[in-house]
Amino acid sequence: MGVWAVSFGFWGAVLASFSLRAGETSEYAVKAAYIYKFGSFVAWSPTTFESSESHTNLCVVGDDPFGNTL
Repeated sequence: MGVWAVSFGFWGAVLASFSLRAGETSEYAVKAAYIYKFGSFVAWSPTTFESSESHTNLCVVGDDPFGNTL
């Protein structure tokens, strides 16, 4: 089931990324959409975050090819 969820999430992100840029989708727009949605398909432990309102930080080391997309 986990593989199906990740696969579904990946293709959902790919399809969603097409709407980010009308007609033109870059490699990094697809990757950004995948990364953005990936966390919703993870079975997080109840003790992972302090509360349901806690934020998650995503850091990019080095040059940032995503720009404002991520």
